[in-house]
Amino acid sequence: MKSLSMLDLPILAFFFEGIWSSSVPGFTLTAPTFVTIQRGLSVHIPCQFTYRNSNLHEQISAYWFKNKEGAEFCFEGASRKHCVSGLLVATNDGTQSANRATGNRFQLIGDVNRGDCSFSIAQVQVEDKGIYYFRIVGNRGLKFSYSTMFDYISPEIFVADQNEDMKITVNLTKLSQAEKGEKATSIVVAQAGSSIRLLCHMDGRPNLTLTWMKGNISNPNGRKNHVLRLTKITPEDAGEYQCQAENQQQTVRVTVQYAPELSISPQRNTTCWHQDNSVLCHCSFKAQPPAQIQWQADGETITEESSRKNLKVTSLIQENEVTSSFNWTDSIEIDHRILCVASNSFGVYTVQFLLSTFKDGNTKDCSPGVPGEMFTVDEMLANEFGNFSATIFLLLGLIKALFFSLFFLCTFWKALLSQKGNE
Repeated sequence: MKSLSMLDLPILAFFFEGIWSSSVPGFTLTAPTFVTIQRGLSVHIPCQFTYRNSNLHEQISAYWFKNKEGAEFCFEGASRKHCVSGLLVATNDGTQSANRATGNRFQLIGDVNRGDCSFSIAQVQVEDKGIYYFRIVGNRGLKFSYSTMFDYISPEIFVADQNEDMKITVNLTKLSQAEKGEKATSIVVAQAGSSIRLLCHMDGRPNLTLTWMKGNISNPNGRKNHVLRLTKITPEDAGEYQCQAENQQQTVRVTVQYAPELSISPQRNTTCWHQDNSVLCHCSFKAQPPAQIQWQADGETITEESSRKNLKVTSLIQENEVTSSFNWTDSIEIDHRILCVASNSFGVYTVQFLLSTFKDGNTKDCSPGVPGEMFTVDEMLANEFGNFSATIFLLLGLIKALFFSLFFLCTFWKALLSQKGNE
């Protein structure tokens, strides 16, 4: 669990069991084999590594390269001898510059001092398709590339169009030496409403029994073959799917990205209440990527960074759920409107609390949304076309009522004139 303010980029993050590979003693790498993602989405690619440290004072710099035929990267300030193949896309080395074509969309986000080589890609593009490898360089002579040349896993990224069904093929035959005996894992990232086909096979064994598993459920879609179809996926379809045959298995991890929605967990209620001379509100949302939450008090935006003595905001994120609290310490003498706004790249969800006072200036303790009580709640889901407030709906209702009133008045007046004409 960590503070929401630490999330600078809406990326996909999750715990991951990948393929552990080791060819050179002391040097290991754990990473996914394949990553399939729809164009325009963002992804976090988890990675762990170890290296043989012969010098305790060695300072490590880390680099992710994309394989490209004929491309070469030479480290700035180094001789021609320190050149490697590929395009540099992400690094923690401030003296080196990543390829400009990536537009800073690639970020090395892992703490390499703790063996974390994870990196992220924002707004994935078609040109991001390819194979990537990891390299470390020490300040005391250490240089090592975790490449396929030494039978290390190099994640391969596939980019799918958002308008097409995603097709992922798992071949149990083509397991590398690093994958044998391990739980080989692929990642699939798709938007809610998309369709996915998972295919599993083993070369030369057409009659082999292949089974798809999700958790303890065999063949989740009820089919008895090697094809698993996930149609119009929802957040409930996210998880790990395993293709099993004899003593071989591969796992596909499906992650579904979607707009913020209210959390229905009893421990994460969205509510407000009055206590002594303060108002305390909670909002809790589910979303992927996790939602960023802002509060507004009478039109003023309040964030964790802009909190002050009598207005304080705190937010916590746990996996795909974000809970934010708003504490207003003040004398409640006038009516107030408080908004809790959750957003990610797929949409906006707004919850409105109306704090009312009575004629004697006192407020009444209550739960939100109960008629006649202190608070009322308006819940609105807004897409990319905008965020519609309850005020707009009220105005539209008044305009509609006025229109029908004028219509009936004109009809009545016309009938009256017609009656007088007949007389």
